[in-house]
Amino acid sequence: MAGMLGDEGDAMVRIKALQVPVTVDAAIPGLKVRPYTDAFSDSNGYVMRGNQDTMHINSLAKDPQQTIYHEAEHLLANRGLGHGLGTNEVYDEMQRKYPALPKRGILVLDFIAAADVLEKKYGLDSGYFTPEMATFQRGRFPNLLAEQIATLSALEQKYGIDILSDPDLRLNKETRAVLRSVMGLRQTRLDSKDLKPYTPIMESRKERK
Repeated sequence: MAGMLGDEGDAMVRIKALQVPVTVDAAIPGLKVRPYTDAFSDSNGYVMRGNQDTMHINSLAKDPQQTIYHEAEHLLANRGLGHGLGTNEVYDEMQRKYPALPKRGILVLDFIAAADVLEKKYGLDSGYFTPEMATFQRGRFPNLLAEQIATLSALEQKYGIDILSDPDLRLNKETRAVLRSVMGLRQTRLDSKDLKPYTPIMESRKERK
């Protein structure tokens, strides 16, 4: 377990008493939420690579429920792709299929450029949308898009909104469709349509209005 396991306190009790959102509970049967306390890092939570049913939530997280949504995305990626960053690989594959999609590194920078808008409109508070993180990761930003997707998904789930359709993000219809297809919590809604996982569904003209 990362960090230090703290004594039982108000924050730890708060995590243990936290109600797991219904959408997450349904998407990840047998989910286990393990609280820990780490005051020395910026991490709100984590999942172990390959683990499919356990997330660890920092009792000091600013918004534990939003963190649960975020980590649920990584668990679903573990289940469907073998590891939490597999969404990057899926996006790269889709980008080769849909030329209208920006390269992954460009999309990462576009999201960073939109951070102020996302903060004002939706309360975004994430280091994954900062120039400093892009500088730190360099190159193709090995995990940033997967983390950004998990963060946006968490905001969507928390507020019941469709952030990807926000015109200020300036995402074309192909990019919106592909990003939705790699959001695990969105994928769980597609079961009734008998679609393969990670299948983009292009918007109709009516939906784009």
